[in-house]
Amino acid sequence: MNNVQTVQSNDRIADKMKNNLYVPVVFLLMMSVISARTLSVRLIQPLTIDGWIRPAEWQNAVMDSCFVQIEPDKGKPASQKTYVLAAMDAFNLYVGFVCLNSDIGELSAGNRQRDLGSLTGEDGVMLLLDTFQDGRSAYLFHVNLLNTQTDLRIEHNGSSIDNNWDAEWLSAVRKDTNGWYAEIAIPFKSIKYSSSIISWGVNFGRSLARSNEIAWWSGALEDNYRISEAGEMVFEQKPKERRPSVWIPYTSLYQENDEAWQMVLGLDGEIPVTSDLAGNITINPDFASVEGDQEEINIDPWEIEYPEKRPFFRDVNALFDVRYNVFYSRRIGDIFHGEKLYGKIGGVQVAGVYARTHALINQETNAIELPRANFSVLRFQKDILSSSTVGITAVEKRWSDGTNRAFSLDTDMRLPFQIYASGQLFFTTPGKDVLEHSGGFIRIARETNEYHYHLRLTSLGSALKDNVNSTGYLSYDDVIELDCAVEYSCWPKAGSLKKIGYESDYKIDWTQDRNLGRYEIKQSLETYFSNRVSVGGDFVYDYRGANWRKDGQSHSTKRVFDLALGYNTLEWSHAEISYEFGQTFDGIFGGLGVSARFKPLKQISLAYEMESRRYDHTRSDPIAQDVNVHILSSDIYFTPDLFIRVFTQYRSDSDRYYLYGLIGYRYRPPDSAVYLNYSYDRIENELEPLDTSDQRLVFMKISHAFHWL
Repeated sequence: MNNVQTVQSNDRIADKMKNNLYVPVVFLLMMSVISARTLSVRLIQPLTIDGWIRPAEWQNAVMDSCFVQIEPDKGKPASQKTYVLAAMDAFNLYVGFVCLNSDIGELSAGNRQRDLGSLTGEDGVMLLLDTFQDGRSAYLFHVNLLNTQTDLRIEHNGSSIDNNWDAEWLSAVRKDTNGWYAEIAIPFKSIKYSSSIISWGVNFGRSLARSNEIAWWSGALEDNYRISEAGEMVFEQKPKERRPSVWIPYTSLYQENDEAWQMVLGLDGEIPVTSDLAGNITINPDFASVEGDQEEINIDPWEIEYPEKRPFFRDVNALFDVRYNVFYSRRIGDIFHGEKLYGKIGGVQVAGVYARTHALINQETNAIELPRANFSVLRFQKDILSSSTVGITAVEKRWSDGTNRAFSLDTDMRLPFQIYASGQLFFTTPGKDVLEHSGGFIRIARETNEYHYHLRLTSLGSALKDNVNSTGYLSYDDVIELDCAVEYSCWPKAGSLKKIGYESDYKIDWTQDRNLGRYEIKQSLETYFSNRVSVGGDFVYDYRGANWRKDGQSHSTKRVFDLALGYNTLEWSHAEISYEFGQTFDGIFGGLGVSARFKPLKQISLAYEMESRRYDHTRSDPIAQDVNVHILSSDIYFTPDLFIRVFTQYRSDSDRYYLYGLIGYRYRPPDSAVYLNYSYDRIENELEPLDTSDQRLVFMKISHAFHWL
């Protein structure tokens, strides 16, 4: 490895680059190139993150290239040259990308909303950091051509991804006639890492929207986000172990319906124990700025599981993400105060959460609808073998009239030949019969980005659901289930076909007393053409016994065809129309779906979704209702952190209308911000169909993050 040679023309080259953002060949030759999968990180002076790749600033950095495709031509060199630079100072990790492009007109990006970035839908770059070098968990930072940031927390070697995780970091991009350039600064204080090692696992990625190409620096991966196949980043000097505490006080002024204005004060804080372990506290947290959940048409007899968006849980969402979640954080309602410990001790990831909730009181009758409760959660996940884990979760909910507890064991094993084995066993209380109040599964799979097939056996006790759903999420119980699936994707090398995706799923189950419950067959085919047109189709055949259907559903089988025609569906801007028809458990129906997303102006984006279902009421059950769901959203971005967002949806069968509007300014994202919000929710009264209940909320929130050593 050779140090970058310092020459007198550095400043002159930097000035030239500042004028036209051209990275000359002489600059590339000045940089050190080292072997693939290993990159040295050397000390430099603090950088100004503005997207200018200045040789004078990066002169002690190391540069590498040699990106390899994972899609569409797996194992082949990337079609466009990409150079990556890495360096550090006492407080930050710096990464620079030089993304050359032979046809600048092919560059494409549309998303300006943080944390909604797509790996394949836009031109972007990615930085994956395995800060414990365990091959199991990582952070991922993504920046697109518009400098829209997306940060993710990844667990279980890429199989669990949480895009609600947030951190404070900087990025900037520039574009010229040769391509585009990105600079990223990750403060060491924003992430957890092991202080005992001087190297991290790392991978760098680049996506090209128009060619639907994804390329990674560390070889031809089995699949995207495969942490165990990352390269290595070796630091010249260990990152400083001392991390500041973070305190985020907030004040919120709000008015609900026509009541008097009220002020609320709250506090969130993080206190580092070590570089890899921290404690969090929250007092009277304000979740009012969380956007409402999107409506879905639900034909099943169980509730829909929605993602957790609240900031207090963002560090631990991915860690608790196992197949059967005995801890579902949305069971915790209005929190009075909460404490959390999260990090890694040796080879064990640790998460402990305690929260005390307020009682939910009916404002009209003053009756207690939900009593005050205390939630306690503990999770340990131990690294074993190579990129494998064993986990333990214990959960308790305690309130004045009772207690619910759940205990879970789980494992995720990475075996040779791309084989993955996983399993879980969990128990709940109260209940005298252990088998009735326990469940579990075992699964074996072989999977890459090209193919996937698995076989899974599941058993859920006959009295398990109510216990689990006190603290977790379980959609059904009383089942012995066997399911398998085969998926395959290919990218034809010739002709007009660009991509083909096929999926075949089979499922059969019985009740615990061995009565047939249901069986399901699903076939799906998607094709994408070089003219950006996509054509797809699904067929589902589903038989269910009476215990698997809603009350009032008399049809035991579902036979549904779904046909879709789209344009540009692999990119951010797209349009698609679909038509489904057949028989559900309610009766004979036909349905139309429409979705589109585009930018009428450079800083304005619009998205629309519509789903309509119409029944033949002469051949359907009385409970079958025609329904329309309309969803419209719009974003106006003046800068990446000064924006207006509007989200509205309407559902006809319940006459529900929801409007959410937000003016936001994140002056130091993500936690230092000012928000002005309005939401309106109209819901039909189920007891009196002509009556509706309206809920209006107006609030302004100001929060600021203080960093103290």
